[in-house]
Amino acid sequence: GGCARSRRPQRAGWGRGASARPQPLLLLQGGPGSGKGTQCEKLVRKYGFAHVCVAELLRDELASGSPRKPLQGRLSFPQADVLDLLKEALLARWAPGLRGFLMEASPQELKQAHDFEPRVGPPQLVMCMECSADTMSRRLLQRDGESPEAVARRLQTYYRASLAVAAHYEETAPFHKINAEGSPEEVFLHVCSAVDAIF
Repeated sequence: GGCARSRRPQRAGWGRGASARPQPLLLLQGGPGSGKGTQCEKLVRKYGFAHVCVAELLRDELASGSPRKPLQGRLSFPQADVLDLLKEALLARWAPGLRGFLMEASPQELKQAHDFEPRVGPPQLVMCMECSADTMSRRLLQRDGESPEAVARRLQTYYRASLAVAAHYEETAPFHKINAEGSPEEVFLHVCSAVDAIF
């Protein structure tokens, strides 16, 4: 929950190119059911970050009648379009005095991570929510009402892509693994420790 709504970009204030982005960019990664949305809501309230959720952007784009065309037979878009949507969302949320951008669950694949920095800009912090498959499964079954088979497929998809993305950011950016097994309040203490280290 808590995904921010997409708006049209405002061009003022960003400067020329991704490298001129004036505020820090934070990435919050993690599997389905790891608590990303809850932590993003808490971070927005405490720090005043502008929150961008890639899943919400894609849903909005599909519903908007956009000239961008989804991949055939899939509820997704070509990689270049996804990155363009992300940058447009950052532009739309830019404001003087903004403390930073918080991007939820993106990049999701290694190729997107490699393409991300030249198109969007480098992250100043990457946090990865870590909890067991059992914990994520239990939370998803309680929250979303999906079948156990559907939950297992979602987790399998996440694990298949996430290890390479995490390894990439461990080498290229400040990277923090967040113990996400506890209550939302306990997890938030870990998240704030990572965020406070760069502010």
